[in-house]
Order: sequence, then C-alpha cells, then structure tokens
Amino acid sequence: MLYLRALIEGYDGMAGAPDPELRESLRSRPLDDLLRELESRAPALYEQIDRRNPVRVRRALEKLSLPPAPLLSLPDFRVAKFGLDWPVESLRDRVTRRIDAMLASGWHDEVRHLRDSGVPYEAPAMAALGYRLLWNSTHEAQVLEEIRVQTTRYAKRQRTWMRSEPNLAKISAEDGRRTVMHWIRGTHG
Repeated sequence: MLYLRALIEGYDGMAGAPDPELRESLRSRPLDDLLRELESRAPALYEQIDRRNPVRVRRALEKLSLPPAPLLSLPDFRVAKFGLDWPVESLRDRVTRRIDAMLASGWHDEVRHLRDSGVPYEAPAMAALGYRLLWNSTHEAQVLEEIRVQTTRYAKRQRTWMRSEPNLAKISAEDGRRTVMHWIRGTHG
C-alpha cells in the first residue's frame, strides 16, 4: 500500500539505493552509538523513530547519507483506488484456510529446503510471516496457531492502513462487483 500511495499521492520519504559499504558499517556498530548519531544529525527524526528497532535506525542513517531519489512524474489521469473489505470473522476464516493451503502445498518443505541450502535464519526474506516459526518445527499446533495469530494481526494492520488511505473506495467483499461498476461508469465520487 505504501508503494501505491507513493505512486499516486506522492511521497517524499524515498531515498536512493543503499550503499553496501555504509550499510555494513552501520550494521557493525552498537544500537546506542547509532542512536546518538541519529539524535545529533536529525533530532526530529530521532523523536519519531522506533528506537528499539535497529533496522529502522540504520535505514534512517542511510537515508540521511544519500541524496533523495528523483520524484516520479506521472501523466494526468483519473485514478480510482479500491480496497477489498472483508468482514473480520470471514477474514479470520480465510487466513486459516490460506495457511492450511500453503502447508498442504509444501510450505514447510520449502522452509526446510531454504534452511538446508544455506539461507541464513537472519536473512530478510525469512522475516516473512511464518518462515522463522517453521524453521525448526514440525506441524505443531502451537506453531500453526502463532502463524495464524501473526497473519491475522498483519491483516488488521492492513485494514488500519486502508482507513487512512486517501481517496480509497472500500469495496465490500460480498458486494464488490456493483461498487466497481459504479466507479467505472463515473457514478460514484
């Protein structure tokens, strides 16, 4: 959703690609040291950032060291943004079914293959929902329940984001086709 907002609404928080040497240098420093530097270089950002999250602190310092990315200019066109809105209970059921389908399709084997082929536990891709929980587990009920809880929380954060998204038309999952047709015909908004 952030990428969509940046494209359509504009977003000035973008920065260029990270410098690998700078990234490694920041990674080797203790968090307290990074926080002191951030506070001295950008006190307002220091106050806003999650100071317990070393990845965000390092990325903030990277962005301060890089020139801003050029702004993308889009042609003038009519934009309609739609967000599919599921009832909460239905969403929980869909999350459970999706996790079950992923497991049935070999998700656990995929994680085991990644682990056995040398992908490190700390790799950013392994931070995706469920991967680290499946890393050394079998299909224990508590692990699967934790994946469901984390995924449901993620879906809740997405719903919260949707509430703040400018010019977003929410479409009821039960009545989506009619709403989209109203927008296409220009009879809504």
